[in-house]
Amino acid sequence: MYLIKNLKVLNLHPILEEMILELDAVAGPGLCTSAYRPGDNGVHGQIPVRGYDRRCRNAAMGNAIKQWINHKWEYDPDRPDKECCIFHKVDKYGWHLHLQVHPNTRRK
Repeated sequence: MYLIKNLKVLNLHPILEEMILELDAVAGPGLCTSAYRPGDNGVHGQIPVRGYDRRCRNAAMGNAIKQWINHKWEYDPDRPDKECCIFHKVDKYGWHLHLQVHPNTRRK
């Protein structure tokens, strides 16, 4: 887990980087728990990286951030059920925000 000061080192998709910078400006910098995962078949395994996990142990804050991001961003117009931000718990790692983008992600 890392407090990343320069997001460029993560080779993030430009839209994901923009999303994280906006979140940092509002909520302050957060602890990155995962970005690129070699061999991952999902957004964490893409180059540029389209998935980013950030620790968030406060449920009220996590749900507020989730609503805020998903109000501002649309993951993919062809799949309205998908969201750019998910707040969930992974048994091994605990509660975190999962941010993800698609090549079709856009501001609402």
